[in-house]
Amino acid sequence: MEHEQGKSNEAQPGQLRQADVSRGPFKVEWQEWHEQCADGCCDRYGIAVFVDGRSIGSKEFGDTGDAIEMLMEHLGHSVEVRRLFSDHG
Repeated sequence: MEHEQGKSNEAQPGQLRQADVSRGPFKVEWQEWHEQCADGCCDRYGIAVFVDGRSIGSKEFGDTGDAIEMLMEHLGHSVEVRRLFSDHG
């Protein structure tokens, strides 16, 4: 994500400022969540990501790869995250 001319370099609420990026190390946490409707016929699940106790986002039907992508994009990096599967047992 590049800084566009005329745009403020200030962090949005809940976001890290550029000065924060260089200070690390960060405490990165994620929480997998699951919700079920009252009659049990509907399920929703996802993942929420936190940096230093601040939420940086949540994604319905998300997994650990989505958490990594949210973190890297939050820190200003364009990423492609791919899950690798083992051919062994």
